[in-house]
Amino acid sequence: MNLRRLRYFVAVAEEENIHRASARLHIAQPALSRQIRLLEEELGTTLFVRLPRGIALSPAGISYLEDARQILRLSDQARSRAIAVESGQMGTLRVGFHDAAHHYPVVKSAFRSFRAEFPNVHFRFISSSSQNQFEALIINDLDLGFAYGWEQPVDGLQHIKLADDDLGVALSPDHPLANKPKIHVDDVRNEQFLWADTVAFRSHSDAIMRACAAIGFIPNIWHQGLTSLEAMISLVAAGMGLAIIPKSASSENVIVRTIEGMSHPVELMLVWRGASSSSVVSNFIGHTRREVEKRRRDAA
Repeated sequence: MNLRRLRYFVAVAEEENIHRASARLHIAQPALSRQIRLLEEELGTTLFVRLPRGIALSPAGISYLEDARQILRLSDQARSRAIAVESGQMGTLRVGFHDAAHHYPVVKSAFRSFRAEFPNVHFRFISSSSQNQFEALIINDLDLGFAYGWEQPVDGLQHIKLADDDLGVALSPDHPLANKPKIHVDDVRNEQFLWADTVAFRSHSDAIMRACAAIGFIPNIWHQGLTSLEAMISLVAAGMGLAIIPKSASSENVIVRTIEGMSHPVELMLVWRGASSSSVVSNFIGHTRREVEKRRRDAA
């Protein structure tokens, strides 16, 4: 199907006059007449009835005009969509999301302002541990990840630091230690701790265990295998045990206190595969980078 001929046909049909249509299209009248004849030959039907003065659509032409207009509209839409996707104005982002990431104001503001600027970009969120996000990014199952940097970044991945954090111990508000501003390691030696799944959260678990060991503390783990930080916090709130979590991941239902001497700085990061980057991914990265820099300037 020759779209140019369709446009010529629609112009002639709307003008009902070859001369006026040729002026509208900025092409010579003989060339336009030839294109209409070629279209009729291609279709094997007569689209116009030649009158003493001008032309009129034949019954077949009336039917064909409706379809031609629709085809041209769809063609224009397809072109616009392709350009929007190429420029990153439209598309879908597959985003890995540690379930604690929403606690950080920078994450909320980055999404809010990005969606205001790029309303036609859609998101597909996948809740996942940091380690699983890194693995999914490497094999191109994710475009972006909001993850903790428990260890050195994985080879082949790039990142922006979104926020600094540290570890603390989460307690229920009615726990006897909740009123202490700081907790000594001896205060928690006999406490029961909730622990994450050591497979899905192995970097997380290993880093916390090293931080504990550095101050001579081995947590008394009575329940492990939890697959989300939110589940852990809910159980802490219910008085089912204590947990060591990033301080900013706290909620109104638990209290987080520092254990004296224990420090393991962690970073919340936006992570992506270094080799890839479609325009929509690049737009999100650039937008988030600007948001982080703005917040740093405001805090200075």
